[in-house]
Amino acid sequence: MKSLIKINLLLFFDIHKLFNAKTKEEFAKNLIKMLSFLACFVVLGVSVYYYFDFIFEGYLTLKIPYIILAQSFAIVSSMLLLTNIYKINGLLFNNKDYNLVLSLPVKRITYIISKLISLYLSNIIYSLLIMIPPLILYIKNVNVDAIFYILYFISFFIIPLIPIVIATIIGTIISSISSKFKFKNLINILLTIALFTLILFISMKLETMPKIDIANMGKSIIDIFNNIYPLTNLYVNIIKDYNIQSLFIFIIIPLLIFIIYIFIINRFYTRINNNLEKEYTNKKYKLIIKKGNTPLVALYKKEIARYFSSSNYVMNTMIGSIMLIISIIIYIFVGKDKLDIMLGIKGFSQAISDYTPIVLGCFMLLTCTTHPSISLEGKQAWIMKTIPVSPIKIFLSKIMVNLTISIPFLILAAILLKIYLKLSINTFILMLVIPILYSTFISMFGVIINMCFVNFEWKNEITIIKQSLPAFISILFPMLLAVLPFVIEHNLSISQLNILIIIIAILLNIICFIILNTISKKQFQKLNC
Repeated sequence: MKSLIKINLLLFFDIHKLFNAKTKEEFAKNLIKMLSFLACFVVLGVSVYYYFDFIFEGYLTLKIPYIILAQSFAIVSSMLLLTNIYKINGLLFNNKDYNLVLSLPVKRITYIISKLISLYLSNIIYSLLIMIPPLILYIKNVNVDAIFYILYFISFFIIPLIPIVIATIIGTIISSISSKFKFKNLINILLTIALFTLILFISMKLETMPKIDIANMGKSIIDIFNNIYPLTNLYVNIIKDYNIQSLFIFIIIPLLIFIIYIFIINRFYTRINNNLEKEYTNKKYKLIIKKGNTPLVALYKKEIARYFSSSNYVMNTMIGSIMLIISIIIYIFVGKDKLDIMLGIKGFSQAISDYTPIVLGCFMLLTCTTHPSISLEGKQAWIMKTIPVSPIKIFLSKIMVNLTISIPFLILAAILLKIYLKLSINTFILMLVIPILYSTFISMFGVIINMCFVNFEWKNEITIIKQSLPAFISILFPMLLAVLPFVIEHNLSISQLNILIIIIAILLNIICFIILNTISKKQFQKLNC
């Protein structure tokens, strides 16, 4: 088990490449990759710190500073729950190393535990990103005893257990149901989208609860969190009152649930995994004349088929487009006036109306299928290198997939908003032009970043799709681009701002295309597959 966990973690973070580099050039490249990953991690950590710093002053004024720790607890628990649901199919089930490992003298339960512990340890690292910044703020402003640090860090290592168990149970149910169908990947995608929609609907219903009376803010926030996640009160008792009994319960309950889950999943693991590995074939064969395609169309068809063959790939890259449609439907049904009241932000709905093209563009930045597209070639990358097609056509085929996924959602969203908000034809055109420019940019940017940090040696595709350096950068940089319009809007009218954004977006697209046709092209030709 120790060996399996070690291998999983080394592959997860690509540390083995740094220590096993054969040349100085390879070592330097892997070192830059690791440092870039750490830099992204630090930037996100600083952003989280300033977010909590912004709201912490209010808690200090109300003399309830401990709420910031309870809030970070709720945020990290929610984040781990949502992100781990997508990881189960491909990490615990339907994993490439399943048959290899179990052909060795390794028990099935050992394999399962090693996967779950590896998932737990990776979640601990991401939890640090959310939990440490508010802790720093808290100890800077509140006098704490030495026992606080002991209790805080003991509870910290327990926090991921329940979200992991709940996520794996949900992921297992989805995988189990989808495994019984012929088109299991499609069923898996639809079930996950349905779950995501349900979670978003529940969160919106929570927003409609009576507004929190400022005098009872502390108790009200804790009560709301505790209704969602009953361990919240125990956690507050630990960090606020140093309650050892609460700590004992907080440790025992997650550990018991985790152990029980392991034994249950061990019993049904082989059946679920075998169902997921089934391949269905069509028994009706017809001899037909096969029509040829141009190289670009053939590559595009291959890419789109590869995309929809992986539920992990779809759910982790289409999320921006799905969120766009769901958000607009909720926006329409809730109504502009009620939305302002629900969010407690006066003029929010009017701001959405004024900045509609830019808001749609920001959603398009969340949809990037290209940042893992080169690396996902994996062991088949040599085919991509040897076919008589220019690298730029290979890049374009991957870019076309991203545009195919995002633009239909964009058109539907633009039509819905046009009808609901009764927008002018000029605004409607802008709602298409600016987001399409954003989508084209993020499509090319994803390929460029992936070419800089290619990884063909992955064992689990979720590592490339969600946990790689290109995945981090493809989220971080677009965030800066999304904020840009609101930074430069001073003294500009809405029409002037839209024109300026279009010019900036066109320049970024031109720059990206030049990089693709020069630097990325050379990098592709030097790839060692």
